[in-house]
Amino acid sequence: MKLLFERFPHVQALALKRCQTQESFRELCEEYWACTQVLRRLERPGTEEDLRAEYGALRLRLEGELLRYIAEQSMRAGTPND
Repeated sequence: MKLLFERFPHVQALALKRCQTQESFRELCEEYWACTQVLRRLERPGTEEDLRAEYGALRLRLEGELLRYIAEQSMRAGTPND
């Protein structure tokens, strides 16, 4: 969650609430964390650029999913995104 909070400080409260109550959101956060860890390892010299680009694109997709999930759940609950 720390990684998510650093990347998206404006959704901390909503993300924490979702993580505590919804396993699917927790799993998505874990996937985001794992992808970020792999991407950090791939930033070392000598790693394949294509693989690094793929993981970078995957991380962006996961970020989008996380933000969409928070927005959708907030709209269902009638909670504004603040």
